[in-house]
Amino acid sequence: MKYVFVHWKHDIPEEASYLWYEIADDNFQNRTLEFYTDGSVGFAIRGGALDGSEDIEVGGTRNSTEGFPDLAEINSDSQFEPRKSRRLTLSAGGVRHLHRGFE
Repeated sequence: MKYVFVHWKHDIPEEASYLWYEIADDNFQNRTLEFYTDGSVGFAIRGGALDGSEDIEVGGTRNSTEGFPDLAEINSDSQFEPRKSRRLTLSAGGVRHLHRGFE
């Protein structure tokens, strides 16, 4: 498992500005958190990561159907600022608190 945090520097209010990914050993996203400038948060959980069921998608967030790019590829676009992260275990309140720390 690996974890990646990305700051997407843009002026598009309907797009997330901060993204957190849990990447499985098969290089596909298990979990995704998207933080928006209006304070809203979306998330997606890969069904197979839990019990093989359908993916869970909230707030318009979806996991990609393609393998996750490496950090060098993401970093090659100046609007993205990626970095390795660590595992997050958050309640809904914890997600709101974490988002406030980005402002």
